[in-house]
Amino acid sequence: MALHWIWCTGLLISVLHIHVDGLTVRTEPLHSGHVLSSTILKCNHDVPELNNRRVVKAWTMISDQTGKEELVFLANDLEDGTGFGRYRDRVNIVGSKADLNISRLEVADTGDYKCEIDYYVEGLSGEGKTRLKVYE
Repeated sequence: MALHWIWCTGLLISVLHIHVDGLTVRTEPLHSGHVLSSTILKCNHDVPELNNRRVVKAWTMISDQTGKEELVFLANDLEDGTGFGRYRDRVNIVGSKADLNISRLEVADTGDYKCEIDYYVEGLSGEGKTRLKVYE
């Protein structure tokens, strides 16, 4: 795991790289938003050359309010995926990687999020973590 600083369009941002089982997953360590707004949690990774359509993308979170882990989103292969629980109608993947759009933010969305990518045919997997703080 390594934390890198990148200069991007006039802003200095940090990018967290986590390498697990051969797949590097890149996330930004901190996101924030206001109640009822939207935010995108970044999750980039390298796509393997072979069988790149056989992939599971999952987002989970540990809530600051409850301390419990919740499944937020799950997509298998090329399907659009599904939001779960209180996220059911508020989340979707944007772009070609695994960036998670959360709409209608709630204070209860504050917590630690994990993006997990598994190219199961190749045996390549990895995860990235980020923190979301929602303000009123």
